[in-house]
Amino acid sequence: MPFLNQSEREALIQELKNMPFGPAKRKLRAMDPKGRLVFYRNNQRIGQWLTRFELPSFGIRATLVEAFGMQAKKNGDIKGEYELIDVVVEPTPDNRT
Repeated sequence: MPFLNQSEREALIQELKNMPFGPAKRKLRAMDPKGRLVFYRNNQRIGQWLTRFELPSFGIRATLVEAFGMQAKKNGDIKGEYELIDVVVEPTPDNRT
């Protein structure tokens, strides 16, 4: 498989930004059989949770950035929800396109 160039990476970013977290995660997992989940909902920044996939066949690292918010229900319960706010797709060092 060829590595993704800059325009293809931008197209992937736009496609993933329009999806909820679950379908975006499934798409990244299904893209590359050699791909791996690097970390899942890792919190290194205040208010942001990061999930990163490495797809070596495409020469990219894709990071899904989420925000966490609390939602109050009608019956008084409080439910936490994650919202996909950003997608970062970076080339790996092997990808020189």
